Amino acid sequence: MSVINQMLKDLDKRQQTNPQSMAPLVEESGRSARAYILMGLVLIALMISAWLALRYFANLELKSDVEVVTEATNNSSLSISPETEQLQAVAAAIDVELNEPTSSAELIVEPADTLSNKDLPPKTTTELELVATPDPKSDVEQTLPSPIIEAEPEKIATSNVVITTDKVVEARVESEPEANKPLDLETVERQAPLSKNVESDESSLEIKPLKLNREQQVALYTRRGFQALDKNQLVEARLEFNKALQLDHQAHEVREQLAALEFGRGNASAAVNLLEEGVQLSPLRGSFRVMLARIFVQQENLPQAIYYLESAEPEVSGNVDYYAMLAGLAQNLNKQDLALSAYQKLVKHEPSRARWWMGYAIANDKLTHYNEALAAYRQAELMGQLSSHSRDFVANRIRQLEQ
Repeated sequence: MSVINQMLKDLDKRQQTNPQSMAPLVEESGRSARAYILMGLVLIALMISAWLALRYFANLELKSDVEVVTEATNNSSLSISPETEQLQAVAAAIDVELNEPTSSAELIVEPADTLSNKDLPPKTTTELELVATPDPKSDVEQTLPSPIIEAEPEKIATSNVVITTDKVVEARVESEPEANKPLDLETVERQAPLSKNVESDESSLEIKPLKLNREQQVALYTRRGFQALDKNQLVEARLEFNKALQLDHQAHEVREQLAALEFGRGNASAAVNLLEEGVQLSPLRGSFRVMLARIFVQQENLPQAIYYLESAEPEVSGNVDYYAMLAGLAQNLNKQDLALSAYQKLVKHEPSRARWWMGYAIANDKLTHYNEALAAYRQAELMGQLSSHSRDFVANRIRQLEQ
């Protein structure tokens, strides 16, 4: 009995202790589920992070490969960064074009103008070093004292470096067959500032003064002279005409204008000298002789005036004033034969002018050629182009000759 009671008591104790013992199990089971969920989320996050990290490192590796290739290419052409910066600074200062092809190394210095050391300002020397990686299977031997330097593309497997300047006096490049031997570009002398003097071929603007030949200069001075005359600037016009005449002594119109200006300011001797020189150069130019005759008529020296007119016989066409003045001076000096000859040419050239018929009639009348004189008087009266005084004179002579 005691054993049974003892077992029952133990059973009651166990029943009383089961709720207390099961509670932590239930709580532990809930906590484990949350832990599993949290661990799953962490794993998912880790997987996403790993995937992102893989993409990041893949991109980083690709970029590093590109940078390595770029760095290798840059190091193959210009291995020393300070020297590269110095080269780029000098290239920017002298405004040159720096190209980097990929097949061969070529250094070309093309001077547009060759300068001497005396023409260049002091302290303009720049030292440049270019490092090229030659092919170990090829031998590079290059001695280039001339301004144009080209390295054969078969011997150097690096990128091209082209430097074109307009003001390079001396460039020397020395290369040795040893591996990684730098190419030295020494003693590049240039004018300062070269940024204004050196320009690329595509954007160059060259301004040259226009050089006129002798004919163009004469035309320029002549045009300036006439423009000054239009503005009544007589002194300026005289200076421009004088310049034109010094370049071309055959500029007859300029000579006439200059002679008129000289005579207008009272320098008759200078005008006569200019016109006489023109007569010697062009004896049949009637305008020179007419101007000389008018100068001496104004000075009341009629014999000297008619001398210039009777010593030449230019064409009547274009020289009507010449023969009209010759005929008038000949009648005043009682040289009727000369006057008759001049009026005959005028009547023949312009038969509709009553003035020429009247002069022709007077010359015949004084030479006692009355029939010719009467016919000429009638022709002049018939035209009716005379003044009242001249008409009265002609009418009286007609009546006298008809009697």
